[in-house]
Amino acid sequence: YKRPEVFKAFGFDELLDKSKMAKPFRQDGGRFVSDAAAFGEVETIIKSESQPVFMHLISMQNHMPYPNQYKDPLGPSSGLPPAYSKLAGQYGRGANLTDKALHDFLGSLKQLDEPTVVVFYGDHLPPQIYPSNLPQREGVRDSHQTPWLIWSNTEKLAHPEQPTTS
Repeated sequence: YKRPEVFKAFGFDELLDKSKMAKPFRQDGGRFVSDAAAFGEVETIIKSESQPVFMHLISMQNHMPYPNQYKDPLGPSSGLPPAYSKLAGQYGRGANLTDKALHDFLGSLKQLDEPTVVVFYGDHLPPQIYPSNLPQREGVRDSHQTPWLIWSNTEKLAHPEQPTTS
């Protein structure tokens, strides 16, 4: 599989997509490979390598389009118009599944003898959930910031205030 030029430019040796995954399952009716499956693939690779490995996972589980993605979306969201509330329920279910999968993934990595660090972040807010005028209302920078975390299986990390990173 020829890797896209951007990955080559960043120095990645290999691109592993869903066609090469051992278990690319979807979860609860989702359209895309689940985060649980993606994390499982990463864990398998980490455990199979004798040398340190650097991996960059791009997940799709919580990507749009959101309508009818999950069989059991979260209930209505207060304060949102009905159309947004329904989409937010679908997105919320995906985020809930990601939370559970991340918890299990980090719990498993915690058992490794080799020092392991995970950086977890989102690249943007879900566009179908937030009003289209959000960038004008909140500013482009603020409307594109997402939470992130850095986790280590060997030491408790400090969480100092960090500047915006792009």
